[in-house]
Amino acid sequence: MGIELQPPSADRGVVERVAALVNHVYAEAEKGLWRGSADRTSAGEVAGFVAAGQIGVAFVDGALAGAVCKFFSYRKDFR
Repeated sequence: MGIELQPPSADRGVVERVAALVNHVYAEAEKGLWRGSADRTSAGEVAGFVAAGQIGVAFVDGALAGAVCKFFSYRKDFR
């Protein structure tokens, strides 16, 4: 297993699976906090991060195992 940044041309299926994984993890972690659905992201938003070179994914035996977002804040007051 390794983590690799997705190219801007990443397969749409991978983008959709990453969005679904993020939403599933948040739904489980925040179970009971919200009424109804509280999705955290969408395939469109993930596609934007992929296009910017900010999404890395890990696969195990061809199955998505995890994802990371390489996001930087350039605020001067951020430490």
